Amino acid sequence: MDRPVIERDPTPREPTPREPTPRELKQSAKRWRDMLASERDAAALYDGLADAESGERADILRELADVERRHAAHWESRLREAGFEVPPPGRAGLRTRLVTGTAQRLSLDAVLPIIERAERTGAGVYDADPDAAPGMADDERGHAVALSALRSGAGLPPRDQSVQDRIARRES
Repeated sequence: MDRPVIERDPTPREPTPREPTPRELKQSAKRWRDMLASERDAAALYDGLADAESGERADILRELADVERRHAAHWESRLREAGFEVPPPGRAGLRTRLVTGTAQRLSLDAVLPIIERAERTGAGVYDADPDAAPGMADDERGHAVALSALRSGAGLPPRDQSVQDRIARRES
C-alpha cells in the first residue's frame, strides 16, 4: 500500500507566543513596580522643581511631571492586568527630596545640570523594554532636551503657544 506524500508548507511561520511562566511573570511584576516607583519619583521631582519656579519654566516642569504620571499609570495598568496589586505612592526618594530642596533654597539653575545628566543617562531605559508603551522611550529622551533648553534659556518659543507645543518642539 502506497503512503500518501505529505508536503510541507515552505512558508515560515511566526512562533506562537507563549504565556509567561509564573516565575517570569513575578520577575516582570518586580520590574514594573521598580519602573512605577521611578516614574512616581520623577513626577515628584518635576512637581517640586515647578514649585520653586514661576511662569513658563514652572509650566514646562509641570508638563514634564504630567508625562511622568502618564508613564506611572502605564506601569500601574500592567500590574493590574497581570493580577498584581499596585503599591500605593510612597514618599519621594532621598535624591528627589535633596534636589528639590536645593532648587527651592538656591535656584532651579543650581540643579538643572544634575537632572539633565540623569535624564540623559536614563534616556534609553525603555528602548528595548517590550512592556513599555509606545513613545515612552522618546518621551524620556525628550526630557533631557527640554531640560537643556531650560538650562540654556535659548530657543524658548513665544508664550502664546501651549505648554505641550513648547515641549514637543524641544523634544524633537
